Amino acid sequence: MPDPVFANMGKYISSENFHTAISTLQDMAGNLPANLPYEELLENPELRNRMEKLLTRKKGVSIEDQYALNELIRAMVASNEGGLLQVGSKHGGGNKEAEKVAIYGNSLMPLKIKEIVTARDRKQFVLFPFHLYRNSKYWVPPMIRGELETLNPETNPAYDHCDTRLLLALKDGKPVGRIAGIINHRFIEEWNRKDARFSWFDTIDDPDVSGLLISTLEEWARSKGMERIIGPMGFTTFERQGILIRGFEEMPTFSGVYNYDYYPVHLEALGYEKEIDYVEYEVKVPGSIPEKAIKIRDLIVQRYNLRSLRADSTREMLPYADPVFRVINSAYKPLYGFTSLTERQIEYFVKRYFSFIKPDYTTAVLDQENQVLGFQISIPSMSRAFRKARGSLFPLGWYHVMKAMKNPTRLDILLVGVLPEYQSKGINSIFMTDLTQIAINRGVQYAESNAELEENVKVQNFWRYFDTRQHRGSRIYQKSLV
Repeated sequence: MPDPVFANMGKYISSENFHTAISTLQDMAGNLPANLPYEELLENPELRNRMEKLLTRKKGVSIEDQYALNELIRAMVASNEGGLLQVGSKHGGGNKEAEKVAIYGNSLMPLKIKEIVTARDRKQFVLFPFHLYRNSKYWVPPMIRGELETLNPETNPAYDHCDTRLLLALKDGKPVGRIAGIINHRFIEEWNRKDARFSWFDTIDDPDVSGLLISTLEEWARSKGMERIIGPMGFTTFERQGILIRGFEEMPTFSGVYNYDYYPVHLEALGYEKEIDYVEYEVKVPGSIPEKAIKIRDLIVQRYNLRSLRADSTREMLPYADPVFRVINSAYKPLYGFTSLTERQIEYFVKRYFSFIKPDYTTAVLDQENQVLGFQISIPSMSRAFRKARGSLFPLGWYHVMKAMKNPTRLDILLVGVLPEYQSKGINSIFMTDLTQIAINRGVQYAESNAELEENVKVQNFWRYFDTRQHRGSRIYQKSLV
């Protein structure tokens, strides 16, 4: 059975080259072969002299040989037989376009891994999911500029203590998958585990693509002395992480993860197993706060001599930005995968995020010395605004974001944190009761939590006082490399 690729390539090349040769011959010969005199005229001495002047192209070649060559050319380019040859060569083996289809359709173009090195490469890496999810009703695109900054060693201070590798899978020259590898040396030091991370994982529904991306990254991690690979996990807990395993028909918060339902299937087929799960809740805002909850809040405030922080502007909040991240470093330290933020990272996140936070929905608890003991940061839901913005604030993305900020019906609860020594003293009931009252006053109907560790019962217990729906779940996977 002949190979369809080589057979059609042979037919295509022979057909194309035959026509090229005929065309070249025609151009070189001009119109002489088509107007060639009868051969019998060579026997007439008077006419023979004229024909020699007409036909001679090279001295030393007889007029009979010159005539025979032109007769051959005429037969090939200007005769019924020549026309039959050309038609046969073009259509006898099949139409050339059909041959092209057969060649491309049967070609097994190998997958190629492209290492991301340049700024142009990074943009191609960032833009891939915009194509992959172009028809999804639920995927919320990130801001392209923010993604580029996060993946740029010159702007992201996490690169001070992280080795990274960004890979793009190409097929027929087009991106079909991507993955990032991260070795966070601060994590290894603090947790005493040689775990590499994979993140920014996206792929078409092709096990060959996901398999090549994962295996290439695993080889890199082994070469660096890593014993396991976990993920998806970013540089910090502030990047999108986890693989969605429940809630594929639910839109996430603007910072939440979303992926197609074949992702976990691909990973599990490659030997990846559950490391830990996250859950997310949709919380219905009540019509009023129970009197008992208000009394408990007031009692805690009086017992520990506390007060609530309410800022009227972002400028008023900025002095508390650094203390908030200090609380995060303490409160999140025992949580899975958390790595304490460096001074440069805290400065970076304050500049990047605090100008975006709307103080109306941010509450904190302070002690008598004005120290931040706990906080929660919520913002109006940005999911639909980010979908309309399509990854950029310009030219019209800013309009959709600003519109979403006004009179929201949904809130995204981004971060919650309480110093460890106060976590059993009901501090969270103060700022969450304050947030609930703000939501009631402003007509907010629902709030959504971001991903919470399934084992974080301290946070989970708080939702039992509300009408909630656990609507999404995601998973961190792991695989041994030894």
